[in-house]
Amino acid sequence: MRTAALLCLALGTTGCATLTPLQPVGQSTNGVRVVLTQRDRELFKLAVYNSTNTPIVVNRDAIVMQRPFSIEPRQPGGIASAYLIPAGGSHAVNVKFSLAGLHHGDPVWIEFPNAVIANGQPVEVDPIELRVD
Repeated sequence: MRTAALLCLALGTTGCATLTPLQPVGQSTNGVRVVLTQRDRELFKLAVYNSTNTPIVVNRDAIVMQRPFSIEPRQPGGIASAYLIPAGGSHAVNVKFSLAGLHHGDPVWIEFPNAVIANGQPVEVDPIELRVD
């Protein structure tokens, strides 16, 4: 796992900045963990680990990017929008977000409101936090 991965963003017509993970792991209190494993431009590659004793469902369409003044939904793409992860299992989950309009110093968070479901109930997972440098 790369904890200091950098992402180059075009800012206007000149220069380049980095998107630095400040908190690359989101966790729940009951054993669900989401790890930012890699980024390729606007594609964020996540690994979801289910350390609970019950299956969980991950809904990619419910994963969002919180920006300073807006919430960015994931861009469409990929084959499946939901994944069933058995107890003790894990699954790769890729999401793509537009990074247009971000500026130096902006904080961003990948958030999981209602994206992880166990026993029909949402599981609260801490956000993954990044900053534009």
